[in-house]
Parts: sequence; C-alpha cells; structure tokens
Amino acid sequence: MFIEGIFDILRVPIAFILKICHDFCNWLGIGNYLFALLFFAVIMQIILLPFAIKQQKNSIKQAKFAPKVAAIRNKYKGRNDKATQQKIQEETMALYNKENFNPMGGCLPLLIQMPILFALFRVITMPMRYLAGIHTEAINKMIVLSNKLWSSGVSGIEQITSQDAYSQIKLVSNLRAIGEGSANAMAKAAGVTDFSFSKIPNFKMFGGAIDLSEAPQTVVARDGFWNWMLLIPVITVIALLFSQWLTKKFTYQDPMQQNAQNGCGMKAMLYAMPLMSGYFAFIVAAAIGIYWIFRNLLSLLQQIILSKAMPLPVFTEEDYKAAEKEMYKTQVKKKSGERDPNRPKVRSLHHIDDEDDEEVADDGRVTRYDEDESAKDDADSTEPVETDAGGDPSGGTDPLAAPLKDDKGKKFEKKKKK
Repeated sequence: MFIEGIFDILRVPIAFILKICHDFCNWLGIGNYLFALLFFAVIMQIILLPFAIKQQKNSIKQAKFAPKVAAIRNKYKGRNDKATQQKIQEETMALYNKENFNPMGGCLPLLIQMPILFALFRVITMPMRYLAGIHTEAINKMIVLSNKLWSSGVSGIEQITSQDAYSQIKLVSNLRAIGEGSANAMAKAAGVTDFSFSKIPNFKMFGGAIDLSEAPQTVVARDGFWNWMLLIPVITVIALLFSQWLTKKFTYQDPMQQNAQNGCGMKAMLYAMPLMSGYFAFIVAAAIGIYWIFRNLLSLLQQIILSKAMPLPVFTEEDYKAAEKEMYKTQVKKKSGERDPNRPKVRSLHHIDDEDDEEVADDGRVTRYDEDESAKDDADSTEPVETDAGGDPSGGTDPLAAPLKDDKGKKFEKKKKK
C-alpha cells in the first residue's frame, strides 16, 4: 500500500485492516462486502478497546466522589441562583483538584476516535484507491473510460461526475456490471498493470436485491418509499438512541450535567444527533450506514461487558453521612489577616462569599451530621444545668440582650415585636 498524501498516514493502516478482512471473506467464499465490513468493525472495536477501558475507569473514579459532591450540593440545598451554582461548581472542581482527578480525562478516548472515524469514512468511500491499490491518476482515467461506455449506451452502468463524492463506489459497480474481462481491459487501457478483479468489493446482496453502493435516498426515489433499504437509516437511529440510553445507565453522570441535560435544549440535542446520523445514512452509500450500525451494536455489547466486569461503586446512606461529616468537619478557622486585602467585601443574599470575610470558614448551616450529633448529645446528657435568675444557662448575661454592631462598629438594638 502506497502513500499519496499526508492523510494517508492514518488511512493506509486502516485500509490495510479492511483489505485483510475483504481477502479473508474471499478466502471463505463469502466475498460479499457486508461481511468484510462486519469483520472490520469487530477488529476496530478490539483495537479501540483500551480507550474504552480507560474511559470506564475514569467514570468509576469520578463516581467514587459522588458522596462528597452530594455533600457540597447539600450545603447549598434550596438555592438555585447563578451565584450559588457557580459556587457549587468551584467547590466541586477544588475537590477534584485535591484528589488529582481530571473530569475531562474520559473525553480523550473520544477525541482520539474522531480522526479514525473520518479516515475510515474515506477508506470505505474510496475502495479503488485503498482496496484495489490503484493510484488516483489511473482511477480518474478509468472513470473517463467508464463514462464513454455510458455515453455509448452500454446497459447496467451509470454516469460518474467529477463532483460525485462516491465516484469510486460507482466505478466499482460499473466494473462489476461489465464483467471481469471488460474490467481488465479498461484497467489496462488506463495504465494499470497489476489490476485484479477480485480486489474490488462486491456490493450486491441477496442476488442483487440490495446494492450497498447505492444510497437509500436514490432507491426510494426510483423504487418507491417501501423497500428494504429504508431500514438502514431507521436502524441507525434506533441503535444510536439505545446506545445513548445504555451509556447513561452504565456510566457515572455528574449531577450538574444531569440538571443541564434535563433542559429542553439539551434534550433536543440528544435526539438531534441520532436523527442527523439517520439522515446521513439515508443520503450516503448504504455501505456507510451498514458499518455505522455494526459499530453501534458492537459498542452496546462492549458497554454491557465493561459495566459487568468493572461496575460503578454503590453507596449507602451511611456513606453519604460519612462524606458529609468529613466535608464539614475539615473546615478550619481563618485568621482575619489571611483575607485578601484587594478583594472587596461581598454580601450576597445567601452569604456564599462570607467565608472569605469572616473568621470561620463554615457558613454556620446545620447539616444532617450536626443534627444527628446534637440529638445524640441530648440523649446522653443527664446532668442538670445551673441557670441564673434570668434563665441563662451560662450563668451570665444573655448575649442577645447585648447591643450588636455592624461592620463599621455602629451599635444597633434589636426591634421589639409589637
């Protein structure tokens, strides 16, 4: 296999694997391109398996922080303003940084797969280049010769334009239509000396009832709406929708992301991707749609196996209480001198930013842990408490009766109820 451009650095290895699958099917006596695509999809799934395992491990690691993330969200429970949500996100990211966890690490396998998918698309749509191993210049000459046969009225072939994105797939169909002898003569006239008719794929299925080189859109326009080719885009949409549902079921979903996905806009995007994939499977060659179906089905099977072999952790109510206890009890007091002198004092309605201006980091809210501890202490305490004449357990003056001061030192008294 030779390299003609920089993109062939990635396309040629992928084409080499597809060629092996195609030759293997010919050796088995099932030279149909459908089986070659199936074997190729299986091999590609195995090659990309390490990236899927890494993604599953990243999801498990993120799920282990679920109790602590829940403690952070419980701290601001009932607050839905923008400032609060930003504060939750900041504290969650601080937790991830403290534990040396990168939540975007699971996106790396997806980013690596994208150029592979783009390269694979060109390999499938250019079988004369990557399966038959013919130079682009010779392929263009064969297209010119094929159009001359079409102009002369030879039946069974179609015209190929220079703007056609699937010109090589149509050329393969034309070569098989005119037969091996005429195809060899055309290749020789184009200057191809090592042409082999067996190297070009066979797109015909079920005795020619289905042609994988044709797009379902073309078949529908020619033969009517009800035909088997229409199943390809329909199955593509169903397989992708089920794949998305299964991925959400067996992988950890961050609460922030779940809340965002519950919006109408995100739900529309979740349905838009499968529908768009189905549309492309409708307008492109059926071979592309068939491969996409194989990949989605294999991805579903892979996700089920990984979720059984590497399940997500399951937490009890005690785990969440322990995480909340750790999150709140590790807060330490700050000295007033530690405050950033350049930062202006902020007083939000929910006092989210007060922790940077007060001496104590805790916001003073009562947590489930504090309530449990308080109830336990009340139950264990049996000693009487001495009080003064005013009823103050501390034996002194009621602190609420003392005048209060604001930040500027100005005294003010609590208003009495009328």
